[in-house]
Amino acid sequence: MATLTQSSVSSEVTDIDKCSDEVDPRVQIELERLNTATDDINKLEVDLDESRAAFRQLLCESTVRIDGLAKKLGACVEKARPYYEARMKAKE
Repeated sequence: MATLTQSSVSSEVTDIDKCSDEVDPRVQIELERLNTATDDINKLEVDLDESRAAFRQLLCESTVRIDGLAKKLGACVEKARPYYEARMKAKE
């Protein structure tokens, strides 16, 4: 094994310091791509949350509206149900 002298060790440390101070341009490019992708993901997550909230609101309003119509029509809905259930089974 070769023994390192004090001067060769210090020159290696200096070389390592120079390398760590300089950022490889490829790394910088990949970091920028990562930041862009993260921004896109965050935007899509916000859009998804907004869409889910709109869906829940629409579902709630539709349920209230259907329940109101069912009360208004009363027994007519129950009388017609077997016909539409049979129709759905026939389609299958």
